[in-house]
Amino acid sequence: MNRSLSILTKIWLSLSILIVSYFVSMIFGFFFGQKIEERLLSISELIVPAANLSNQALNTYKEQIQLYEEAVMSGEKIFLESAKSKSSKAQNSLLFISQLNGLDQDLVRFINETRDYLQAFTFSAQITYASMCSVFNEVIESETTIENAEKKMKTKAVLLNQQTKELTDRLTHLSKLFTQRLNKEMTDICHINKQIRYLNLVVFFSVVLFSLTLVSIIVSKSISRPLKKTLMLENAVEQSVDGIAVIDLHGYILFCNIAWAKMHGYKRDDLMGEHISCLHSEAQFYNEVLPSITVVKKGGTFEGEIGRRRRDGAVFPSMMTLNIIQDVNMETSIVSIARDITKQKYYEAELTRAKENAEEANKNIMDSLRYATMIQSSLLPNFDKLKRFLPESFFIWKPRELVGGDMIYMDIFMNGIIIAVIDCTGHGVPGAFMTMIAYSGLRKIIKDDGCYDPSQILKHLNIFVKTTLQQDKPYALTNDGLDAAICYIPLMGDRFTDPLVMTFAGAKMPLLYISNNELLMIKGDKQSIGYKDSDTYFEFTNHILKINGDMCFYMLTDGFTDQLGGEHRRRFSNKRLKNLLSTIWQKPLKVQKDVLLKDISEYQGQNEQQDDITIIGFRITS
Repeated sequence: MNRSLSILTKIWLSLSILIVSYFVSMIFGFFFGQKIEERLLSISELIVPAANLSNQALNTYKEQIQLYEEAVMSGEKIFLESAKSKSSKAQNSLLFISQLNGLDQDLVRFINETRDYLQAFTFSAQITYASMCSVFNEVIESETTIENAEKKMKTKAVLLNQQTKELTDRLTHLSKLFTQRLNKEMTDICHINKQIRYLNLVVFFSVVLFSLTLVSIIVSKSISRPLKKTLMLENAVEQSVDGIAVIDLHGYILFCNIAWAKMHGYKRDDLMGEHISCLHSEAQFYNEVLPSITVVKKGGTFEGEIGRRRRDGAVFPSMMTLNIIQDVNMETSIVSIARDITKQKYYEAELTRAKENAEEANKNIMDSLRYATMIQSSLLPNFDKLKRFLPESFFIWKPRELVGGDMIYMDIFMNGIIIAVIDCTGHGVPGAFMTMIAYSGLRKIIKDDGCYDPSQILKHLNIFVKTTLQQDKPYALTNDGLDAAICYIPLMGDRFTDPLVMTFAGAKMPLLYISNNELLMIKGDKQSIGYKDSDTYFEFTNHILKINGDMCFYMLTDGFTDQLGGEHRRRFSNKRLKNLLSTIWQKPLKVQKDVLLKDISEYQGQNEQQDDITIIGFRITS
């Protein structure tokens, strides 16, 4: 009975909505009718008068021109007065049009210009046509010849003809404009009226048809939709890969799907009415299942891992969700959704083992890299020896990674000091391997072969690198190399020679120095060391500098100037470095090092270090 009342209520509610919708459509029709009346009123007050007056002005103007022609033909000036009267009438028509409300300003301006033009034309035409009448009267009275009369009037007639044509075009344009606007408005109104009639007809039939359809749909859906939903839910439960069961508050199984029974090794009918304790070991039931049911009874839901037991006694882990539900009779049950997570546990264990192996491998790699760092750091020269001769000196060696492709070489002999800065291809481990090749080459050339000339050192180092990497062969596998800068400072015993000179040679690496408060740069040769396509026997250039007074020298790789940073993430740049060195060169070298490190760090900000950074600075005073 309650369900019948509910369906009946829905039917009446639907009919009420449709009736209200029909009345709303009538209100819309009334609203559109009012809009049409307003448009008709606008037409009657604006467009119709404007169309009539514009036609009247055009016709009156044509009559005015006709009167002018008759005045000329007859020589009677009385026609001129009539023409003037016609002009006044046409001007008044244009004035009335311009005073109508609702016209846009451009059109009003055009009408006023036309009226002023007509007024000026009439004034000029009255004078001209009066003259023409007089001339033709003279012809009639034989006081002058027709040829002389034509000469006198020809120019004025041409001008009047042009003005007449222009005024005719203007008045014709106005007449057509308002006539077309009137036709368009009337056409639109007819079209809207037709649409309203069709709308009312469509609404009427739609209301009748829709009301019958809606009633049938309500009756059908009130019965079939709940049933369909129930069937869909039942199919979803049956086809679910998760095990789903409904148990009462005492733990007895009221319903379970196929997946639930299969997961435990049973058929579904075998489990109906059974207690859930048969699906767990005793320890699982008391330690895991009962506490989870207690949580559900208190909080309404539980989610967690629960151990289970199959029919053959094998135990397995599951992820289970419990929720309290009530049926239509307000009886409380528990819905249990469980999934076998044996494979998941296996994969988790495998992932854990793989993670541990990866961490161990990473630890071994990092230990190797740290040891490689120690080895590479041990190759850095002992600057305490250098400070004996160059107490004002510093070096910055900052690899991008644990190891890098930059290196510093320094050696002191009885007759001189050699300082070299090397920038190898790449950074990290590949760059570090290249530094080993460069270091061994420099030791062989300088220590074993006794070569101290910077240009010759670079030449032999080029040959050494290319032959070591077999870049002089057509089947060379690598195309690596390095840039370098080398300085040689001669000694005499334990002191500098007098006069003191320094020799510099560079392979695509410059020497910066400051003398007499002026920063200068000696560019290296445009030739790198190594690489397949380079000249194996290239002759590098020596640059000899005479030390005068207090001079500061700087040798550096491009990692400093190429560092990205700042507000717009741009390179630090050579210009910025030169400006910085020009302001700090007179400070102690230790202070200069601190300033350089602080400035590049602040400029870099949160950006990654782009490349290895290496700088050597030293001061020589003659």
